[in-house]
Amino acid sequence: MITFTEVGLSAASRQPGSRVRWGAARALLDHAGWILAAMLFGTLCGALYAWSLPAMYEADVLVRPESARRLALNAQGTANAGQPADELRPDAMTSRAVLTPVVREARLDIAAAPRTVPVVGALWARFAGGAQAGPLSTPLAAPLESLSAYAWGGERIDLIALNVPDALLNQPLTLVALGDQRFRLLGEDGAVLLTGKVGDIARGNGVSLKLAQLTARAGTEFVVMRRDAITAVELLARGLKLEPQRGMATATGPNGAAAGGTAGAAAGAAAAAVRIVWRDADREHAAAVVNAVARSIVDTQVGHRREQDNQQLDFVTSELPRVKAELEAAEAALARYRARAGSLQPSQESQSYLSGSIEYQRQISGLRLERARLLRNFMPQSQEVRAIDEQIEQLRGDRRSMDSRRQGLSEAERESGALSRDVKVAEDMYMSLRRQAQLLSLAQSDQSSDVRLVDLAVAPALPVGPDRALVTGLAALLGLLAGSGLAALKSRASRGMESAAAIEGSLALPMVGEVVFSPEQLELERKSLAQPRPLRAPVLSVCEPGQTARLARRHGRRGAGKPAPLRVHRFGAPRRGA
Repeated sequence: MITFTEVGLSAASRQPGSRVRWGAARALLDHAGWILAAMLFGTLCGALYAWSLPAMYEADVLVRPESARRLALNAQGTANAGQPADELRPDAMTSRAVLTPVVREARLDIAAAPRTVPVVGALWARFAGGAQAGPLSTPLAAPLESLSAYAWGGERIDLIALNVPDALLNQPLTLVALGDQRFRLLGEDGAVLLTGKVGDIARGNGVSLKLAQLTARAGTEFVVMRRDAITAVELLARGLKLEPQRGMATATGPNGAAAGGTAGAAAGAAAAAVRIVWRDADREHAAAVVNAVARSIVDTQVGHRREQDNQQLDFVTSELPRVKAELEAAEAALARYRARAGSLQPSQESQSYLSGSIEYQRQISGLRLERARLLRNFMPQSQEVRAIDEQIEQLRGDRRSMDSRRQGLSEAERESGALSRDVKVAEDMYMSLRRQAQLLSLAQSDQSSDVRLVDLAVAPALPVGPDRALVTGLAALLGLLAGSGLAALKSRASRGMESAAAIEGSLALPMVGEVVFSPEQLELERKSLAQPRPLRAPVLSVCEPGQTARLARRHGRRGAGKPAPLRVHRFGAPRRGA
């Protein structure tokens, strides 16, 4: 039977915007099964990847600067105590001076791990029980003989030392377990570098290696690598997370703006306290690394302070003989003058002159001492030394101006005052340097630090990552977007039209009628194509006279803009010979 249906021009054909939206929605609905399959596939892949990731443990330690106990001595020998420490700036805490000892102590420049099949190996080890095996468990067997070189769970290696030539730095090497606690080390080209036994130092071709433990099936391969010091320090610095705590200090930058200390700042202000965080797949190793970083910060600060004290003590010790000689010369000159001129009772004006002159000379002597200190690190033509020279000349000019205003003093009073001034200033400077030398000698035996460890890290019991639910959800979303995108591309690439509404929307013409899809007709066409010599296209009414098809006849509006009423006609399929 053939069914005719009379309808008018659809509303979608008269609204271009709605045609676009309906076309996109229709494409998604037509491919809903494929989109759902893509989302499920993405979810499955994301879940497998998430569960293949190792559990990550986070250890942290809190450090806080203390007020400096050390006495900072100025040029005149006066002590300035209680200066705040600035060792907790991010750039100072991640410097090579701090992290290089950590790399050596935690053996971060050596990498050793079993060779595994990506994703599959980790999943097999996890769900087959190898990842949760105890220290004395037997490694799991390979699921296929051809994959026996890979690790499948339960393998362990403890590499104590690995020294290689410069050409092999940062190059992955292959260590093959031979069974009976023996191993062989191969280069990238497969050449044998050395063979050895666990517990012994193996040497060969410029490479030395020592293993403390090797648990694996014979033939299992491990990847080992020796990193150079700079690369290891950079990896450690990028992995460390520095979190300034409350009470953060604020520093003023060169342009006068306030700069707060942050973990990512390259040269920010020192914070009141800093939390140092490190993540690792081994929870014991995570705690060991972060504790080593904290101890290195303290040791570096103590070493830096001792170095400064030693430099200052060397300078003071070298200046003491010169200042002592000046004092002895000044005392001798004053003694000769008194022996020649006798005792002179100073007047009130002479005492006032002597007091002002001593103050000027003391400042000049302090600047001369500072100039001698700068000459240890700078040239005489440098800006720092020239600034000191200008200050000295200015003070000498002020002193000469003061001398010119003391015209009421006699020549004897002036000479006596100048000699007494030289003796007083030299004596004060000599005693000040002696006090500095004594304090610096005591500071060398001081073991205290300006950085205090509030608490040390302990091995965490629970992992903090990865967030497997988040990874799986993102993979599902990615699959949904990929499926929707492919459906939209397929719909745009299709050159046919699957409905009367699509034809009317594209051509803006009413459809007279349509014959909808018939699975019986499709089967006839397939059978015809399968024939060696198909003569003509098969006709459904001829080959299958008992089947029915629907024919929709579409009419436009008639009368005063009113749509035609819907009429349905049913006809019998014509038979052969009709």
